[in-house]
This record gives sequence, C-alpha cells and structure tokens, in this order.
Amino acid sequence: MKRHFSYTSETDRSYGIAGMALMMNIWDKEDMLRSISLDGIDIEFAPEFFCSPNPNVSAKAVYAEMLSQYQILSGLVISNILCRYRVNRCVDLDAEELSTLHDYLCGEGSDICSLDTDESSSMFKKIYSYFGEVYSTSRVHYTARRIAAELVSRRTLSGVEVDELVNR
Repeated sequence: MKRHFSYTSETDRSYGIAGMALMMNIWDKEDMLRSISLDGIDIEFAPEFFCSPNPNVSAKAVYAEMLSQYQILSGLVISNILCRYRVNRCVDLDAEELSTLHDYLCGEGSDICSLDTDESSSMFKKIYSYFGEVYSTSRVHYTARRIAAELVSRRTLSGVEVDELVNR
C-alpha cells in the first residue's frame, strides 16, 4: 500500500491530512479531533477516541464499538486518498490503486473485526461510494483547499480551528 499512496510532497501531505480532518467533521466526530500538523503527528485524537471498552459491557456492544472504529479508520484512509487525488491532483484512482486500497482495508476489517471477505468488501464499497460522492462536490473541494493552505501556512491547527474552517 505504501508504494501506491506515499506522500509525494508537503502539499500532497497537507491535502491528505485535510481529508482526514474533513472526514472527522463530516461524520460528526470533530469532538474527537485534537489537532492536525505537518510538523508532528499528522492527526491527533482526543483520548476518548481510544477508550478501552468497559468490561461490564456486553460482547455485542464491544463488537459494535470495534466495527465503528474500523469504519472510522476506513473513512480516514479513503478520505485522505480521495482528497489528495480528486482535490489536489484532479484525478481518480486507477484500477490498480483502487484494488490495492480495497485489499488493504478488507485486510484491516478481517484483522480488527474478523469480518469475512464479503462483509469487508461490502463495507469498503459503501464507505468509498459515500466519500466518492462527498469529493465530487465543489464546496468540499473549496473547504479542503482552505484547510490544506492554512495547514501549510501555520503548520499546526487545533480541532477547533479545523471546525471553524469547515463551518466558515
């Protein structure tokens, strides 16, 4: 996966990070976003994002939380890549890149949630299709460009600052 999707420049990285920040906002998880940065960790989450399940919670609830975390991970990866490709480069993924992304995220679904191939593939298609629609809108392109430019200029943005840029 790294061979296909490594950052090509600081600008490319800024768009990837902007895409992840947008994803958190689009999925109403902006309260879990602490900061984004070009100088340190790309994206920092609030501690609650990583909370261990309560041992008094049912196995079903624990699995639902694991599935939710997998969906967020998939959304972050897909949004990062689509922002870089569709907004920054103005191109779509080719068939090989799409297949690599699919296989990677399906493998993660198997590892994280023990999803079978059909389940993880179905979830990938749903999330990829959703973000495909999101990244076909001019407003999202405008917002992504604004976040990426501000990130390059300031190097680090808090979650609150990202939220302000998104809702401006």
